[in-house]
Amino acid sequence: MIPSKMRDEAGERLYIMKVQKINSLPFNQKNARDYVRLQLSSVAELEVDKQGRIQLPTQLLSDYKIGKSVYVIGVSDHFEIWDSAAWAEYLKQNANSYEVKAEMLTLVK
Repeated sequence: MIPSKMRDEAGERLYIMKVQKINSLPFNQKNARDYVRLQLSSVAELEVDKQGRIQLPTQLLSDYKIGKSVYVIGVSDHFEIWDSAAWAEYLKQNANSYEVKAEMLTLVK
């Protein structure tokens, strides 16, 4: 289910894929073309029902090891769907370094 505060932004159709850094890749390079092909082949169109629910394709659930319990995380201009156990592990590995990562990002020009 899409959280209610995200439903207005989501609309009636969603597209799900692995990542989205496709437009900035140099398509004249073979590795970039291969990457774009693989990424775009992972795109699935999803319909949002009146209750804000989406049904993820069975193959996608299997490929990404997504179980019945998930977290929907708002990330800038998109949202991510995480398996609950994977999200807990991500937080465990990254939460303590939040301040260090934020500081390092301010040094990047």
